Amino acid sequence: RNRDRDRSSSTSSRSTSRLPSACLGTPTPASHTPQTCKFEPKKPKKKGLELRRFNSQTGFAVKSVEEMHERLRQPIPMMQESEFRQLAQGMVKKGVRMVSIDFDMTLIKVHTESKWRHSVSKLMLEVRPAIRALALECLKLGLCVAIVTFSGQQSLIEELVFNIFERKYHNHIVVVSSGDDYKAAMDVNRARFVKFLRQRTKIKDVDDVCGRGRNKHGKLSHMWLAMEQLRKRPLKGNPPSAPSHCVLIDDDLINVRACDDTA
Repeated sequence: RNRDRDRSSSTSSRSTSRLPSACLGTPTPASHTPQTCKFEPKKPKKKGLELRRFNSQTGFAVKSVEEMHERLRQPIPMMQESEFRQLAQGMVKKGVRMVSIDFDMTLIKVHTESKWRHSVSKLMLEVRPAIRALALECLKLGLCVAIVTFSGQQSLIEELVFNIFERKYHNHIVVVSSGDDYKAAMDVNRARFVKFLRQRTKIKDVDDVCGRGRNKHGKLSHMWLAMEQLRKRPLKGNPPSAPSHCVLIDDDLINVRACDDTA
């Protein structure tokens, strides 16, 4: 029995010798006693002239316009890219030839109200990466992209759009705003637009749709003018010529319902 006791005591001493002193219950030296630390909040750094915008789509803070331009050129994660490609391929299978995208609050995250007085580079900070990625996948598959907007700043929107997409896709992109060119084109081609609605859509009251109110027809006239412009360009595929060839992406439910009414 004494031998067994000696053996058990020796094994227990070996196992406990490997444990740290805190587990054995030995008192720690006075120098290692925890001290109460005072919390001192960090002083906010001066931002200066740097632009620090948090992008909810990508999750990074943009420090400068140049950094945003560089990030726009970089590919997005493969999972998102594959999802956008599948969505674009699905539209091709459905016979879609033109994707119409609203500008304010859709392609960009703010509403300019036709009063943007800053530079185009600053407005590029507001571009939604997801909408741009979807439009890029559509352009890669040969679809046309039309930016349709009630804004009157045609030159500003064109400069922004042609900066975020490569030059090889510019022939498949058209911008239709509500500026002076749009008003002049609709005054000349109003009869052709009414004929198109009567022949190609199921709208009963065409005269009411073609009223002067901007919410009467939504973006139908903008999309029709975009189709007319694309029809005159030398495109690789067939240009859009019917409402079934078009898809509208818009944040305004009135514009979406106007497209739904055309069937």
